[in-house]
Amino acid sequence: EACRHASELPRIMHILPQKALLLILHVLTVHASASTCSLHSAASLLQVREAQSVSSVSKHAAGIADAIARAARQKFRPALAQEDPVKEETEELEPVPGHWYAVAGIIFLLLAALSPVLVVDGFLPFATCVFYLASLSLTPILVKAVTNEGFAFPATIAVFHMLGTCIATALFQKPVLSHAIPAIPLAAVYCLSLLTSNTSLLYSTATFAAMLGSSTPAVVFLLELALGRRKEIELKTLLALNLVVLGCVLCVNGDVQFDMYGLLLLLAANACRAMKSIWQYDVLANMPPQQLTFWMCFWTLATLLPVAAMQEGLQVVRSIDRVPVVAFQCLLMSVVSATMVNILQSYAVKLFGPLMQSIVGNMNIILVTLIGVAFLHEHVTDIQYVGTVLTSGGVVLLKAKLDSFPLQATIWKRPDLEAAEETAEDETAEYAKAS
Repeated sequence: EACRHASELPRIMHILPQKALLLILHVLTVHASASTCSLHSAASLLQVREAQSVSSVSKHAAGIADAIARAARQKFRPALAQEDPVKEETEELEPVPGHWYAVAGIIFLLLAALSPVLVVDGFLPFATCVFYLASLSLTPILVKAVTNEGFAFPATIAVFHMLGTCIATALFQKPVLSHAIPAIPLAAVYCLSLLTSNTSLLYSTATFAAMLGSSTPAVVFLLELALGRRKEIELKTLLALNLVVLGCVLCVNGDVQFDMYGLLLLLAANACRAMKSIWQYDVLANMPPQQLTFWMCFWTLATLLPVAAMQEGLQVVRSIDRVPVVAFQCLLMSVVSATMVNILQSYAVKLFGPLMQSIVGNMNIILVTLIGVAFLHEHVTDIQYVGTVLTSGGVVLLKAKLDSFPLQATIWKRPDLEAAEETAEDETAEYAKAS
């Protein structure tokens, strides 16, 4: 059965993760020599790798994984192989006792975290945060649904997302050609962040990638200091930043697989995302958000289109008649969701600045946990509850007005600004004395 699925390998080789391809070939090689130990170990590794990169593995690769997994279970765990799969699925989908209380608790913490935005900044920034978080959480879920339904072409999906964003922004505001050049560096950094982030999944688990991605606000903060854009460090900001990063790390649940090359790729992706937010904030000072969003997506589309055409063009055309209608429905919804993400992200950077925007983006981990509990009946661990509370508390602390609170104290100030303030104070004192 595995060999029957493997006959399709040449057609799908370019979308398979590198390690998964090597494991498949290894398993097919050792199967003939009845090397059961190698078969079992390779099947376990292949199951893990396939689960980590569902969006990149085709139906035939999944068929190989299933065939090998069944062979391994029959050889080493015969009792498990005889269990009724329908019964197992039913048991997995049974609601966790009290899961609606967990849903209510997570919603309360999420709204509590965003409430300072409503009080301090008003309803429009609050609505921007809510819709930005919702679309940011729904987009990967819809993309996964598209690939699971048979349209496993990630580059083509990204092209549709960029094209949808360009059309939506152009309909609301006519693009201005003079704004095209300043958006090129931002589009380059954005493409580089996507490349490093997606490549890192070939070497690290999705859990490890999510944990490292939670440190993006810290990277933004450090880059602002290194570039001289942050004039001082307040104790409140430092404490809130640590609470948010630690809380988001605790909210991530799953197996962690460490790999040095994957770590370097994830750190590079974080640096690119942080630099994009900082540059974006500077460019938005002289450009409307819709104009910047259009030209960023335009240049990104110009970069992705030839890549998608070379890698997936013919296969997309050949598979259109075999793809079910529900896949195209999910694709359309993912385009709408991704368009909202791209547009609202620019508005969020302009309204809140790079640091607060990255912190709000990190809160999508809480919303993903909420979706898992509400619709997939997943169990929320005590550590995830603690992480949700810490993240919410960090956002509240960062946005709260604490002028008379000890945490508002400044623990560091740029030396040039401190010297300038001292000079101004001395001049004021001399002027008062002379008067």
